[in-house]
Formats: sequence, C-alpha cells, structure tokens
Amino acid sequence: MKHIILSSVTLLLAIFTSSIVNATTNGTPNTCNIASTYADKGVNQSTHTHIKKDGPVSFEYINDEVMGSYNTMRDGVISHVKKEVVLSLLNFSVDGFAPENIAAYVSDATKAFLPFKFANNVKIIDVTHKGKTIVYKAEMPIHKNHDHAMMLTKAGIASASNTICNDSTMVEDLLERNVVIQYDYYDRDGVFMCSFDIKDGKSNRTYPKL
Repeated sequence: MKHIILSSVTLLLAIFTSSIVNATTNGTPNTCNIASTYADKGVNQSTHTHIKKDGPVSFEYINDEVMGSYNTMRDGVISHVKKEVVLSLLNFSVDGFAPENIAAYVSDATKAFLPFKFANNVKIIDVTHKGKTIVYKAEMPIHKNHDHAMMLTKAGIASASNTICNDSTMVEDLLERNVVIQYDYYDRDGVFMCSFDIKDGKSNRTYPKL
C-alpha cells in the first residue's frame, strides 16, 4: 500500500521537475496521450511593436534556489495525501484510491503552497480538481503576443510530458488509474493562452500532435 500512496503524489512532483526548451515530448511507446489546444493560433503580429519586451525569456523551470521551496511543498503534499488515504480506509463509503479522490487530495494539498514561482517566473497560481482531472493554472510573466510566448508554453508541454510519460510509476499507478493531468496557461494579463492534458496511452481518445 505504501507504493500506491507514494505514487499518488507523483502527480505533483512531475509538475515541478526541471524544464528546458530542448526537452522532447517522446515518451515510452503507448505510454500516454497528450492533447494541446491554443486559444489563438493566429496571434495578431501587428501588436508586437506595442508590447514591451521585459528582457530575455528563460525556459528553465527549476534551478537550485527553487528546489528548496519545491522540496518543502513536496513533503507537505506527501504528508497530506498519506493522511487522507489512511482515513479513507476507515470509511467504507470512500474509495481513497479512486481517481477523483486522488485528484482531490493532491489539489487540496497543493493550494497551501501557491503561488509557486519557477526560475523563469512562470507561476502556478491555482489548482482545482474536476472529477478525475487535476487542473493547474499557470501564469506567464509575458504578454500572449510576446515573441517567446508560444515557445514558453511549448517548453512547459515538453517538460511535463517528458517527465510523466517516461515515469513508469506514474503511468502504472496514476494514468492507468484514469487520473488526468491538465495544465492551463494564461498570460500576464490573465488572457487564456493554451491548455494541455496528459492521459493514459491506452485511451480510445485520439489526440492531435503537438
């Protein structure tokens, strides 16, 4: 049971692992499906000259400084999930390992550590659960029409998919238990940029290529 409990919280760990623009999205064959949707595929290029560039955009999510905060958050979430799963075993009307309950435990535990700022100033500002889906709301430090906005979201997709799809524990104990991981990206003004989710590769749903 310890194996199942610990693997439940790896959802959180995957979100905050290191990310670089050169990360690939190639996972283990048939491991998971990744779907991405962009709100505006044809960003108005004419507005670029009116947007202040705040300096170079970094695509690195985790560095040594951020790792300390990450470890504190990780330990807190693990403790919370363990407690909730144990309590569920005392309540025969609650299945603590059901995907919707795992999503709720991780979501509730993460809230106490938000906002969480990455090395590149992308922030996780909210987390919710909708049924079996954990939804993380990410805020970018730039406008949606910034030259690097699209690349910054692509780096996030690459990082998360690389981490999750190549992690056999996460695949077997989370994705194959029908837990869905979703990320919603917004620009600095709160304008929706894109959304992507990661599901078990054996799903019948067909996803477009990234």
